Amino acid sequence: MGSLLRIFSKNGFFLFFIFLQTIAIVLIFSRNSMQQ
Repeated sequence: MGSLLRIFSKNGFFLFFIFLQTIAIVLIFSRNSMQQ
């Protein structure tokens, strides 16, 4: 558990950025599929 927290604190910003981009891609994809 502690090592996971250490890795996340080190790469937290990078993982958060990837997480936001994934959400954005999913939202755009679902919006496009709903329009069709």
